[in-house]
Amino acid sequence: MAKSMNITYEEAKSINDKETAEVLSKNKFSSFLSIIMPRSITDRVYYARTSAKYKLNSDISAEIGAKFKVLDSAGHKEILRTDLSFTKKGSGASIVNWEELDKAVYPRGGSYPTSFVEVTAVGHFYFEIDNGVDVGFDLGGFSIGGSTSSTTTYTSDAIDLTLDVNASSL
Repeated sequence: MAKSMNITYEEAKSINDKETAEVLSKNKFSSFLSIIMPRSITDRVYYARTSAKYKLNSDISAEIGAKFKVLDSAGHKEILRTDLSFTKKGSGASIVNWEELDKAVYPRGGSYPTSFVEVTAVGHFYFEIDNGVDVGFDLGGFSIGGSTSSTTTYTSDAIDLTLDVNASSL
C-alpha cells in the first residue's frame, strides 16, 4: 500500500488502521471494536486462487483469484474487503489466450465484514491461426468463431469459475 500510494510505511499503517476502524463501526461492531482497539488492530492481506481445467479439453485451464483484507483478532478472522480479483489462463498451448467476460464478488450477507466470500467469473479461451497451418494440439471444445481470407479464430464455450473463500481458512 505504501509503495503504490508513494507514502511512508507509517502513513500507510495509519490509513489502514483508520479504514479498518471505519468498516467495523459502520457495520455495528462497536462492542467488538472496543475490545480489539486497545490491543491494536491486527489485519493482514491474504491471497487465494484456484484453477479449473476446461471440461472439453483438459490440456488448458483457467485460474481465478483474489486479494482479501482480513481482520484477525484472537483467532477470529473476518474479511473486511476484497481488494482485487482476477482471472487468467492457467495452462495450455502458448497460442491459446484467455478472455474474461464478466466477474463479481459476493460477500455473504451482502456486505463486509463477513466470514465468507464467493468470487465468480466467466470467460473463454480463443486463438487465431493462419489458414492452412496445423494447430499442433487437440481442437476438442473449440469451434470457429470467425475467419478472414488468411486467418481463422477458434473459441471455446464459456467457462464458469468460482472461488469460495472462508476467512478461517486464510
